[in-house]
Formats: sequence, C-alpha cells, structure tokens
Amino acid sequence: IIFHTLLMELTKTTTSIALLASLLSGFIGGTLSNTLYQANSFSPIHSSGATITSQPEIITEKIHQSAIIDVAKAASPSVVSIVVTKELTRYQNTPQHLFFFDPFGGDPFNPFQQTPNQQQSEPRSETETRQIAGGTGFIVSTTGTVITNKHVASDEDAQYTVILQNGEEYPADVVSRDPSNDLAVLQMKGASSDSPLPEDLIALPLAEDSTTQVGQLVVAIGNALGEFNNTVTTGVISAKGRSIVASDGASGEQLSDLLQTDAAINPGNSGGPLLSLAGEVVGVNTAIAQSANGIGFAIPVSEVDFVLRSIEKYGTITRPFLGVVYRLNSPELAKQFDLPRDYGALLQEDIDGKSASIVQDGPAEKAGIKGGDIILEINGEKITEKNGLKELLRKFLPEDQVTLTILRDAQEQQIVVILGKQRDETETTANNNIPEATITPGYLGVNSKEITPDLARRLQLPLDHGALLYNDYEQGIPAIAKGSPAEQAGLKAGDIIITVDQQKLSSTTTLAQAISQKHAQDTVELTILQDNKTRSIQVTLGAAKEQ
Repeated sequence: IIFHTLLMELTKTTTSIALLASLLSGFIGGTLSNTLYQANSFSPIHSSGATITSQPEIITEKIHQSAIIDVAKAASPSVVSIVVTKELTRYQNTPQHLFFFDPFGGDPFNPFQQTPNQQQSEPRSETETRQIAGGTGFIVSTTGTVITNKHVASDEDAQYTVILQNGEEYPADVVSRDPSNDLAVLQMKGASSDSPLPEDLIALPLAEDSTTQVGQLVVAIGNALGEFNNTVTTGVISAKGRSIVASDGASGEQLSDLLQTDAAINPGNSGGPLLSLAGEVVGVNTAIAQSANGIGFAIPVSEVDFVLRSIEKYGTITRPFLGVVYRLNSPELAKQFDLPRDYGALLQEDIDGKSASIVQDGPAEKAGIKGGDIILEINGEKITEKNGLKELLRKFLPEDQVTLTILRDAQEQQIVVILGKQRDETETTANNNIPEATITPGYLGVNSKEITPDLARRLQLPLDHGALLYNDYEQGIPAIAKGSPAEQAGLKAGDIIITVDQQKLSSTTTLAQAISQKHAQDTVELTILQDNKTRSIQVTLGAAKEQ
C-alpha cells in the first residue's frame, strides 16, 4: 500500500512537471516566435522604445556606398579638366590667383563664377599666355574625343588644354559648337610626334535616355572651383524636362528638356558627367540656380548621342531643319479658337501674305505641308507644350525621314518629310501670350478681312468680294469673339459675309463701315457663304466696345 501510494504520488509529480515543462516550452517558443516575427518585419523594438535600424537597411546602404565607390573609381580616369588660355596684354599687377570667366555668370544660373581680385594695374606692351577660363569634360572615344559645355569652349581665339586624372596634359582643338544647345566637342592631340595620345584612354558609356528616372541616384564628377579635380558628389534626379535661361545679364541662351538634380554641381563642374550607379552618363552638368541650394541642371544624354552621330556623319554639329513657322497649340488656345485638337503645332498663314508659315523650298513645302495645317505628331510622338516641335526635331539628323501626322480640314493624315539642314527659319512665333479677344468695331464681334481678287486667288476663295472671317493666331484674335452677337448667330471662322442689309461688301464698302452705321439692338440681315452654301441670317447687334 505504501509503495502503491508512493507510486501514485510520483506519477502525479511527474505529470505536474511534464505539464509545467510544456507550459514553459510554449511560453518560450511563443516569445521567440514573436521576436523572430518582429525581426522579419525589419522593425524590432529596443527596450527603450526606440526603433533599431534594420539589417536590410544597413545592407542596402552599404550596397549604395559600394556602387558609388565603384563608379568613382571607374569613371574618374575618363573625366578631364579643361584649361582655356589666351594671349593677353601683360599687366604690372597680376592677380595672384587665376580666376575663371564664365559667360553664364549672371543671374539666375551660373555654373562656375569666381570674382577676380580687384587690383589696379597698368598695361604693358608685352603679351603673355594666361588662363582665362576652365571647366570639366569627359572622354567619349578611345581616340580622345571629349564632350564639354559650349560656354567652357566658347572663345574661338583661345587655346584649349585637356588634363587627365594622372596630371598629363594634351592640347585640344574645338571640333564643333552646338548652335542650339550648350554642348561642344573637343579633340585631344598628342603633345608632339614624340608624345602621342595614350593608348589606354577609356570612353565613358552612355545610358539609354529612356531609362533615366526621377528619384534615381546619380554621381557628379568635376573640376570643382577650378582646382579640385575629380571631385565626386552624389544626389538624385529631382525632375526632368526643365527649361531655364542661362544669362550673363547682356545675353542669354534658352536651355530646355534639362535634368534637375540635387547632386552638388560646384563652380568648375560645367561640362562634367552626371552618372548613374551603373557608371553610365545620363547627363552633362551645365548650370546651377545661384539663389538656391541643391538645384543643378544637366543636359540629357540623348543630346550627347545626337552630337556624336552628327559629328560622325557631317564632321560638325548640324541640327535638322523642317522649314515651318509655328505656334504651339494648348488647351487654352484650342478653347479660345474652337480648335478640334488641343495639342500640336499651328501653322498660321498671315492673311495679308506678308509672312508665310511654310518656308519656301523648305522640306515641309516640298512634302506638301500647307499653311493652316496643325502638325500633331512626329513619328507617333505627340507635340505638346512640354514636348514641343523643336524638342522632338532635336532627336533627328538632317536627311532623316520622319512621318508627320497633320490635321487638315478636320481630317488627320500622314505626310513623310525628309529633313534638311538647320537654318534659322524654323522658329516659333515671338509672342505666345494670348491677349484678350477683341470685337471688331461695329457691334458684331468678328475679325474680318475684306476680300480682293488677289486675296481670293491666293487663298483659293470661291468669291472675290465680301468679308472673310478668320482667326488671327499671331495676334491672339479669334474670328468670332466669345459671347458676341456673331457667335450667337452661328457665324464661324471661314465664313464669308457677302452683304449687310442687302448692301454688297467691297473694298469701298467694308464690313466695319456697314456695321458702324447701325445701332445697338438693331437687327441686321447678313448674306453669308458657310460650308459652300449661301444663306441669310438675322443678327441682333450688341453695344459697341472700345478698341
């Protein structure tokens, strides 16, 4: 009995121990499981309540640092300093430190302005070679072709020297300066027949322009302040498609479709590369916002690709030429003039024939483009305010064949054009501001032109008399003013008013004269030609408005 009782007690004790062990195991397991879950969630909580930096974030940071280090090591031998020298009159008191003259030195953008020491000096009769400017460039071919900014290599009378990372110096010639962008191409030369170019020059690879994304990490390398060569800074692509005016206060250059970055672009960095973490050039550093921190701009790599293709084909930077004068369409303009599309390039023909929208004998005229057409697309890309005709044309070389989608007589059609070489005629109209619509004197609210036999012949009008209602895009005056009696009566651009109260309109009796004889609230009968049909309409005139 004693043994049996003892056995039962031992059994109970064993069961209790087993149960206690099971409970402890469950508690410990649950605690470990919870801790592991928090770790896997990358946000374990410190006993103090502070969030501990997760291991994956540390690893990612190390990866980025490693990539930047790799880019700097690989790209730096291809980044060069450019020194600009010139024969100048020797001054008795020469500044102790060289300074850099920057044609883009004024507000609002200045890539590398430095102020020279202000010292009075007396000119001597002798001349000396002095450094007058400097910047950065990068090698794009193993034969010594260098890309830089045009404003770095703008002086046609200066001499240019390229300095490699190892300190070796080589003279360079300016191959070409871009007529419409801040780019230039230099060609390195051997110092002498006994000192040719090194055979181990490394060309920087160019990225695909379409792969550049806002937010991606980038690396800038350049000759900071003109004395700290191969300075490396990092940042991100802050924005794309920026437009600025780089100016010295007396003249300026419009730069468009730029990359914006917060990577430090210091004075002297102009012409240096902006690189992806893959070590590929995504842009050419060109300007900074003088009044702000962390706002720099770079020309996209697509422009470098164009420049190199042009140099290879023509030996110089040659832009394509279409041969049109245009105004960019917009939702506001389309609404004002009741246009069927709110994008594209309007080819407005001057009603007086004094300025044509189609350049005579240009590629557009040869292809059959006409005044009044709206060019909607180039090779399937829409022409918009942010992606204008000029910007799209920059992608092509002269003699390239492109397909234009145009709108003519409310119908879309495609026309193939072979581009020519750039002449200055391809430009937008000077004033893109849209003034308020005005009403023609006489209370009707139309913009008209008296038809003459010459005008009828030139515009191929069905009548040689009357008043043609037309949109004056250049002046921003619609054919029919909004809310006017003419609009309420259903008149529209292209209509011809033949008579007013049975009085025939001519060069001696104009529409303005006929309407000015009427009073506000008078109802007049107009005979009009609309959509090739002649009909009469009744219009109640409004009150005259000052011109």
